[in-house]
Amino acid sequence: MAEATTVLRGIAYLPLDIPEPHEILDGLDQGWRGRLAAWRGRIGVIEWDWEETPLPATAGFSFDGLELTRQVEAALQRLAQIHRDLMAGLRRDYWSY
Repeated sequence: MAEATTVLRGIAYLPLDIPEPHEILDGLDQGWRGRLAAWRGRIGVIEWDWEETPLPATAGFSFDGLELTRQVEAALQRLAQIHRDLMAGLRRDYWSY
């Protein structure tokens, strides 16, 4: 929950017209690595198996940053509802620290 919320808020509040890439997330977990950054109005994502290859096999993907920022609030609301539903169903919160 914390990481997803941080990423979504990072997308929402990051100025998109920055001239140099600005990292939103650099995640490393169980053999995969993912990076998310904003630059010149775009938000880019790349993911790869860092244990098998030192560099990503592709250049990744980028999306219109403005369109993604418009979707953040709705995504945060959906995330919160899913979290509540899971906690109610399992009677325990496995997703919060």
